[in-house]
Amino acid sequence: MSSTSAEWRWHTLSATVRGAAHVRSGLPNQDAVLHEAIARGAIVAVSDGHGSEKCFRSHIGSRLAVEIAVGALSEFEVGHADKPATEVEADAAHLAGEIVRRWRAAVSEDWTANPITAEEAAVLRHEPVVVYGATLVCALLAADYLLCLQLGDGEILTASRDSAEVVQPIAADATLIANETTSLCQPEAERNFRIRLQTFDQTPPALILLATDGYPNSFATPEGFRQVASDLLAMLDQEGVEPIAQALPGWLEEASQQGSGDDVTVAILYAPRPTSETRPRMSCLCPVRPSTRTIRASRVASSGFWVAVGRARCIGCSGAAIVLRSSGIFRRRRRGSKTLRCRS
Repeated sequence: MSSTSAEWRWHTLSATVRGAAHVRSGLPNQDAVLHEAIARGAIVAVSDGHGSEKCFRSHIGSRLAVEIAVGALSEFEVGHADKPATEVEADAAHLAGEIVRRWRAAVSEDWTANPITAEEAAVLRHEPVVVYGATLVCALLAADYLLCLQLGDGEILTASRDSAEVVQPIAADATLIANETTSLCQPEAERNFRIRLQTFDQTPPALILLATDGYPNSFATPEGFRQVASDLLAMLDQEGVEPIAQALPGWLEEASQQGSGDDVTVAILYAPRPTSETRPRMSCLCPVRPSTRTIRASRVASSGFWVAVGRARCIGCSGAAIVLRSSGIFRRRRRGSKTLRCRS
């Protein structure tokens, strides 16, 4: 899925896939994603329903979470369109409480409208709100700031072209151990939200990525996952939005199958390179194109992607230089060779 914010040329890509473990066990996808283009940016939200026996409606809880977060952030952006960053930051502290209150009200409404079945009643051991338990990661990208909110696990990454730097705006919650997570269903949910406002002096990041924990957990190291942001930026710059949007669900399915086994959800905000800066795609320099445009290249795919492999030798071109591009996701660092198509 992709959409565009016309005024600022922000493109939004998203995908959510049912985890390999959930396919085997017959559980539905517990994740949810929603995004909305606004005049001066975009709003995105991802949520991960807990999926445990006691949280048997968490797939509904995650859907309600993203709907409420996007609605609340949309209202916030309209109300703060011309306000200074200091006031935006001060008022953002109240967003967490508003989101939690609206989510609990929506959960109560769903509980009343959809009485539990006998099978659900047999495992009900807590107050109804626990049944809908879910995490939430959301972001509001405006003209001159990025506002991030996070409750529970998941990740937000930003990548810039100028510095090639990948930043994690909200650090991991040091109080959580192993698979523990905070949740919208907990009494202290409002206090557990982590909020970060990042202002832009000149140029905003070129890419912002939000993911539920099933994606980063599919990589061997945090560094490998963070590399994904810069790899995706490079691929989007070279290939454009639509090819990546179409390939994204397949990549996430492979990540779940070879990695975490969990549901995997990703939302990406991407600002294309200005037309004047577009780099021409390099191609085979051989004066006589080979009938089979196949090359072999080796690469350490620490990020999970075979991308921008660099200069290699075309089998049919007697060693002509070429730039390669392909994609694929692997959980662990691998070495080896891969047969790719020549870009001529």
